[in-house]
Amino acid sequence: MSGARGDRRATLTGLGLVLVLGLLLSVGVHPARAQDASLGNGAPTGAPTSAPTGAPTGAYAATRAQGPIYPRPTAHGATPDGPSHGPPAMGTDTGRISAVALAGGDDLGDRVMAELRARIRGMRDPLRIVMVTWRGWTDTDQGFQDYFESHRIPVEPTILDAGRDRSRLPAFVQRIREIKPDLVYTWGTTVSLGILGRYDTDTPENYITDIPAVFANVSYPVGSGLVPSLDASGRAITGSTFLVPLEAQLRAIRSYRPFGALGVVYNPKESNSRNVVNALRALAEDDGDFTLVDRPAPLDEAGAPIATALPGLVAQVADAGADFLYIPPDSFLSGNKGLLTSAAVEARLPTFAAAEGTLEDSQAMMGLISRYYNIGKLTAHLATRVLVGREDPASIPIASLARYSLVLNMDVIRELEFYPPIGLLQISEIKDSRAESTEPSRDDGEGDARAPSGGGIR
Repeated sequence: MSGARGDRRATLTGLGLVLVLGLLLSVGVHPARAQDASLGNGAPTGAPTSAPTGAPTGAYAATRAQGPIYPRPTAHGATPDGPSHGPPAMGTDTGRISAVALAGGDDLGDRVMAELRARIRGMRDPLRIVMVTWRGWTDTDQGFQDYFESHRIPVEPTILDAGRDRSRLPAFVQRIREIKPDLVYTWGTTVSLGILGRYDTDTPENYITDIPAVFANVSYPVGSGLVPSLDASGRAITGSTFLVPLEAQLRAIRSYRPFGALGVVYNPKESNSRNVVNALRALAEDDGDFTLVDRPAPLDEAGAPIATALPGLVAQVADAGADFLYIPPDSFLSGNKGLLTSAAVEARLPTFAAAEGTLEDSQAMMGLISRYYNIGKLTAHLATRVLVGREDPASIPIASLARYSLVLNMDVIRELEFYPPIGLLQISEIKDSRAESTEPSRDDGEGDARAPSGGGIR
């Protein structure tokens, strides 16, 4: 057995630990890095929580009339208030961090912060937001909603859930036009493309193009064609990407064990999977220090991937000598994560998950992820910049979290007898059923509070 599975006693090198520490301990929110592939939750599924009220007349219209409050750069890099020297160092102005700054935004200065807070206090009508989701209510949606609640920004949500059925999206486009909301929120690549369309679409009339929008949980905004650049969309949308840069993911795997062959099973119908596999192929060719063992899922007569084929594909990857199984962000794989990861355990193949959804309630061994809850809060921060701060979404860079969570599943690690270096344990979030079973129960209500970590968003 080669590589990772063949060397149980390998230790973490000093360089590897430094690399992982560097990527885990950075804080704040960054514009998304370049990518390789270039309100309650009880609303009925698909049913709006409010009736259409015509053209925007509420808080959004009021703030729009007031104009933007964010400093506007001049041709020489200065703002109307004076020369631009960039934001002050983090932590130097704790007395004036606003709601938006707490969500991960830059320190925008006393005048801007004061005016933004004043606008929020002066809002009488709620902001009307249509939230289009893919598979029901998720942590991303909860984080989006909680941001507005925690900062006392009144919001009236209308929830439209596709129920994993993309054929419902055209009707949602028509419904949004009838509602005429202040802003549209879309979850995931499929929903975002179905509601907002590609940036270069020949049929813009089929999509929402004249209402501000923010997207969340999109792996490859550029590779999918949603935006032409991470620097700016050039149209009335902005948003966030949750995928940790691929190079950082591979460094995290190598910090656990060096590998010579990386396996991946993927859905050829899913753009996220195709983009990741293409990027991995390019890295394997450019670096030359690992080979990629990839196996696409076969399709049935209707063109859908066959879930029952997953165990056999995992066995093929293991027999081909893969040291790790990489699980890309993919709705099909996430929906069949139990079958996929249990097959990997049976094949004695360690797994690395690129998305939080695949790590939950599965036998994935490890992952380096952006927390969905924090992605939701980050996306709400972008929406606040548009709706309250009156920034043009076309010019707001696509954002990503600057701090990630390295998660280790000790149950799987013990099952495989494939233990991590001690240094890696010290900087990881540990999932361990043995430890959880010995924790005292809470009856003070704290158990219901969310305490997501790894996001740079408070």
